[in-house]
Amino acid sequence: MENQARKFVDAAIAAQYPFLKVGTQLTEQFVNSLPNDEQKEIAHQINRRTEFKVMRTDYEPPKK
Repeated sequence: MENQARKFVDAAIAAQYPFLKVGTQLTEQFVNSLPNDEQKEIAHQINRRTEFKVMRTDYEPPKK
């Protein structure tokens, strides 16, 4: 995880989870410092993500 971009808490996430503050970086150290397992799991779920970029929208399957 050292070389991966880390997730930052934005206003929408902070509004949904008041224990997280806007701008907080969800590092392993921060997540482990949370006071209970429920908050830790929420932070881990937010930090688990897959980002993708749509390259094109005109795909047509090959004709058989």
